[in-house]
Amino acid sequence: MVRAGAPATAWQIVARALPALLATSPAPRGLPDLLALGAQAVTAAGPAGPITGLAQLAERGGSTRLVTEARRLLRLLPVEEPQSSNGSNRFA
Repeated sequence: MVRAGAPATAWQIVARALPALLATSPAPRGLPDLLALGAQAVTAAGPAGPITGLAQLAERGGSTRLVTEARRLLRLLPVEEPQSSNGSNRFA
């Protein structure tokens, strides 16, 4: 899809699939390939939003392909903003 000229579409599909797959333990087979596809898509399509769970995977120790691809994709995405936990309620 990325090579066929549809990197934005490829990224939309990958971005929707990743949060659920990243939350699965053990990691599903093929997840490193999906992360690599995501990196290719973001590189071709331009900036994209953060992916829930990606930073936690990238922070794991070691140099497995899974962690390496997670780090590669994470470097291409904006930093995920931490949710405020100061107890204030902006809707109150």
